[in-house]
Parts: sequence; structure tokens; C-alpha cells
Amino acid sequence: MAEEDDTKIRILQSLRGKICEGKNLGPSSGPNRLRDLCTFCTISLDQEEVYRTKVYEKSVSPFYGEDFYFEIPRPFQCLSFYVYAKSMFQIRGLAVGKVAIRKEDLYKYCGKENWFQLQPVDPHSEVQGKVHLEMKLNELITENGSICQQLVVQIIACQGLPLISGQNCDPYATVTLVGPARSDQKKTKVKKKTSDPQFDETFHFEVTRSSSYKGRSHFHVEEEDIEKLEIKVELWNNGNLAQDVFLGETRVSVKILRNDNVHRPISASAAHVLGDICRESVGYEALLPVVRLLLHHNRLLPFLTSVAALELENTQEANTIFRGNSLATRCIDDMMKIVGKSYLTVTLKPVLNEIFESNKTCEIDPVKLKEGDNVEVNKFLDEISSNVSKESSGVEDSFVLKEGEVHKRAQGRKRIGKKNFKKRWLRVTNQELSYHKQKGKEALCVIPVKNILGVEKLEESAFNRKNMFQVIHSEKPLYVQAGNCVETNSWIEVLSQVSRCNPGRLSTFHPSAYVGGSWLCCKELNENTPGCKPCTATVLANIQLDIDCDRETERIFSFFSSNRSRLQKMEDACAGMSVYLGQQEECSAFTIQDPKETFRTIKELGEVLDDLQAQHDSKGALTDEPGTIEWVPSEREL
Repeated sequence: MAEEDDTKIRILQSLRGKICEGKNLGPSSGPNRLRDLCTFCTISLDQEEVYRTKVYEKSVSPFYGEDFYFEIPRPFQCLSFYVYAKSMFQIRGLAVGKVAIRKEDLYKYCGKENWFQLQPVDPHSEVQGKVHLEMKLNELITENGSICQQLVVQIIACQGLPLISGQNCDPYATVTLVGPARSDQKKTKVKKKTSDPQFDETFHFEVTRSSSYKGRSHFHVEEEDIEKLEIKVELWNNGNLAQDVFLGETRVSVKILRNDNVHRPISASAAHVLGDICRESVGYEALLPVVRLLLHHNRLLPFLTSVAALELENTQEANTIFRGNSLATRCIDDMMKIVGKSYLTVTLKPVLNEIFESNKTCEIDPVKLKEGDNVEVNKFLDEISSNVSKESSGVEDSFVLKEGEVHKRAQGRKRIGKKNFKKRWLRVTNQELSYHKQKGKEALCVIPVKNILGVEKLEESAFNRKNMFQVIHSEKPLYVQAGNCVETNSWIEVLSQVSRCNPGRLSTFHPSAYVGGSWLCCKELNENTPGCKPCTATVLANIQLDIDCDRETERIFSFFSSNRSRLQKMEDACAGMSVYLGQQEECSAFTIQDPKETFRTIKELGEVLDDLQAQHDSKGALTDEPGTIEWVPSEREL
């Protein structure tokens, strides 16, 4: 019997290099220039700093000679080196220039020494982040029966916007329809203190009008203008009393909406159509292979979000939300079974195997006990299921998960006294978090893992320091500064995973500190006030799903094939809605938001089903009877 191969591979990306020297980093004229000048270098992945050299004095051509190495924490586009210069009396340095290398070009410099020409640091070239838009071109019928076009633009969210002076910005967006003779602008609401704002705002723009339109207008719109129109989305940081700061922009031509690549509503997707046509015959059983495929490709969450939003939109009574056997509830139920099975296998299987191998009775009912048995694996069950806190029995051995040198802020137990940062050796085991003056020394403070209520990043504005995180526990928060962003994320991940099942974990936290009698983030005066920001959710790592994608796809094909008649009825319903512009009786059996797009999906599904069926028929003709195997003799057998 072959042994099961449980080999697992984890791929890590890292970057190693050396900052050698610089030349002519600033003008050397003036009697005190060389004496006062200090320079240093920083390394950033996109706009996030991950390394900083020492400060070198009295030279405009410093020799750094510093090796750097760090693990890459996330996908990035550009590796940038910034050179800063400052006088002996300045706190912050001014950017002299930068060198930016795109990720795909890094291989060109592997194992080589190169001189790079510094480029100017232009604020407009430092743009980062992305915006999520949904655009649609609608045809509207006017009162006199003529047709005009309307552009619908939904700005959903942004991700990865830059920091402003080291802090999360207060972003808002302007959405402008720009053409040769018009500029129609609309504005979103301002979102406070976030680099990932969620806008979810929709704007409507009139694109074309019929020739019989008699309304007054400030601009003239012709049919051919659509080829020249574009949507411009600009992101700004709200400056309140100061001037607003430009964060970036993107432009999208309106004419691309006339192509076939149009974003379809969730009800027009193949998955939703499958659920609709199979609802009467097999209920929502047909959705199980869809859920498995989406889980395998890590695309289930967007689908669940969309179908849940559609159910909320169509709910008439609030008390019935997610109470029935709907497409959304069935998908969530299937997901919980698939993921839950893996979770239980990972967490409970080793314990259950140990119980089975011990050959001890697990009966907890005294009436059903056999002679000689007792109810002790019952006392044990009562103890482990009790919510009363108990000291560790020492059964579980303590082992180190992570340790390293950090800077820790003084706890500030006294009202009066200097609260400074000191180097400490931080150590995390499966049972406790502790910090020491040096490695191997006695612990200065020990925090049991069971007392940790949350682990979150800390805003730079709290102490004017980067790469900080906080461990929230039953006493005052522990504020820690790691060496770089990679180490920060690593500490947070380890501490979050080891404490994720703790009872009483917080749902909100303060992203900044309590300084000067108030919280810097929300300005609340009470130190014990609940947090102003939702805590980051933690998930169980390393859950492996055994999904046969070919088999699941085959099952989906089978469900579609056996329900071709229902698929045809749905196609007819879409055609009827498009012609009569109303909800017909035969349409009530289906969920159709956009008849045109749903009709297009059904036609595409029909073509694919016909093509696959033709291939099955041609290959099935090779065998005489079901279950037979075609045999071709080898040359030796001949």
C-alpha cells in the first residue's frame, strides 16, 4: 500500500542587495556645507518603506556599504531607492532623488554592481493604489417613444491609497464625464482616516438625447460625441481648512461600453442561471459543484457577496432575510460544510485518533455504563467545556513560535514619568508573550496568550514611528515597533493566530494611542471608551480542500443538459421582457435583472452545451457497448 504523500511546499520571496555609495548628492558650495550635511537612503516597495540606512555625516559622496535583506510581504510593482539629505539641525530630511526599478526588470541587475542616475521626486509620480469602477450604458425610452442613452457609473472602492504625512488620508472622489463641449462633474462623500475607502456611490450622466428633445440644456450633445467621451475619476485628500491634496486619477473611454466586455449583474451569471433553472427539479443541489469550483479558485467570496446583496434587495419582509432555502443561503451552507469538514479534520482528528487507539470507554451516561466502567472522560468533559478560567495543567508543552529584537514603549504604569522606547527581546510561545532585556535573560513581563484580546497595527501618528503594532490585553496595550513592515506583519500574524480562539476578543480597537487626555484617532476623552475601528478578522491557516475540478465541471454540464427545457423558457422570458419592457407572467419564475445580458449568457451556454455534447457523441461512438474498453494490440502481441 502506497503511503500518502503529505509533502507541502511554501514559497517565499525575498530580496537581497547592497547599497554601496553615492556621488554628488547635493551642492558642496558654502563654508559650512560639508560640515552640516547628513545623508541617508531608504528602500520602498511601491510606497511602503521596508529598509533605512544609517545617517552619514559630512559628505555629499558617502560610502554606505550596507547589505540589506528582507522577505517580500505582498505583491508589488516597483522597488524604489530614495536618497535624503538634511543638516545637523533638521529633524526630517529632504528627498534629493530616487531610483525606481520595476519588478519585471530586477533580473537584469542580479549579481551585478551598477551606478544609477538619480531621478527627481515629483509628487505626481508617486501615485499609487487602484479604484474599482462599474460602468454601464443604458437605453431609455422617452415619453414620445424615442430612445436616448444614459451612462451609469458606480465607484465602489479604492485600495492602497498613499499616506499623507505618514497618516491615513480622508479621501473623496470626483467623477467627471468629459467631452469636446462638456464637463459634467459629480463628487462622492469624504471617507475618514482610511487608505482603502468603500464608497459604493452611483452617478448618472446623460450621454445622448433624441432629436425631438426640447428641454433646456447648458451643452449640446450629438450622437457621434460618444466616441469622444470619457469618464475621469480623480482621488483627493480632503484638507479641511488646508488645500486638498491630489492623490491620482484614471480615465476610461465611454466607447468601450459598446464592446462585448460589459460587466454583467450577478443574476446574469452562469452560476445564478444554473440555480434558477434547477430550482424546481433538484432545488439548489446543482450549486454544490459551483461552490467547490469557486472555493478552489478562491473566487467564492465575491460571488457570495453579490448573491447575498441581491437577496437583500429583493426581500420584502426584514424578518425573513436569509431564513428560506434561497440561492444565497444554500451557497453559504455548502461552503460551511466543505470548509468546516477540513477545519474539523485539522483540529479534532488527531485527538479523536488518540481516543480510539486508547481503547477506553467514552460513555457519559451513568445508566449505560458497563460493569467496571466509571464516569471520570464525563468529569473531564465538564472541565474542558466549562467557561470558568483554569490554570494550565502543564499537559501541553511550551514551544517558541517567534522571537526577536524590537523597540517597546514603556507601559506608563505611573502617571508621571518619561514614556520612552527601549530595545527588548520579544518572545512568543504557544502559551505566553514575554519581553526580556536581552535574549536569554529573565522575563521583565509575561502576558498569557489567553489574555490577549486583539493584535492590530498602530498608526504612525501615535508616536511618530513606523512599523508599530499593539497587543491589546487585560491591562494597558503593549506598543511595539518592529524593524520593518515585513517583521511587523509577521509578529501580527503569529500573535493573531495563537490567540484567535480566545474568549472575549475585541470587535473594535483604537488605531492610535491615548495621549494628553484623549484618543488621537477619535478624540474621545474617556480612556476606556470602545474602539473606533473594526478589528481585523483572523482565519485558520493551512486548510487544504480536496476538490476535483474536472469532476465538478462534469456535474455542472450534466445539470445544464438535463434542464435544457427550463433554459429555453428562461431565454424566452428574457426576450419577452426586452420586447414588452415589463414583467410578464412567464418571467416570474426566474430572477432577471438585465434581460439583455441574461439572454446573452443563455445563448453562450447553449453554444457551449451543444459543442460539448457533439464531442461526447463522437467519442462515445468508439465503443460498442457501455462499459467496454477498446483494446489495441501491441506489435509483440501481433
